[in-house]
Amino acid sequence: MQNIDQNLLKLSWQLFDKNGTGSITSEEVALVLYSVGWTPTEKEGQEFGQSVADEHGNVSWDSFSRIFSQAPQLKADPEDTAKYLLAEAFRVYDKDENGLIPINDFRSILTTIGESLSYEEVDQLISLVPVNDQGKFRSVDFINMLLTKWK
Repeated sequence: MQNIDQNLLKLSWQLFDKNGTGSITSEEVALVLYSVGWTPTEKEGQEFGQSVADEHGNVSWDSFSRIFSQAPQLKADPEDTAKYLLAEAFRVYDKDENGLIPINDFRSILTTIGESLSYEEVDQLISLVPVNDQGKFRSVDFINMLLTKWK
């Protein structure tokens, strides 16, 4: 199995943990897998999600990351799938539907929701992409940076 950086996996996880509960649904598990470049079949994705879900159908980060590290059956996927799924995750935070994400919103999401990152970690991520004079960055630039940095 290709080595996926845990930071990229965690960031993708946080983008799908929209309500900040520290868990996602078993159905969203496959989307997280796709977003980091793995393509289980639909059946494999469902089985994987169900295997790590609690009795309410929710999957915690700890359960997911432990099982993910033991999942050699997942196959590498073209970069386009990862780009598409990350873009879909960012779309939730693109209030103006213009591809621009406010830094303050992004920082708030990553430092308070789910398995939060530190302010320093978020600042490091943001420093890797251009920010406009309104304090926003293009989600596509951020996605490309992530996929380039963690190849």
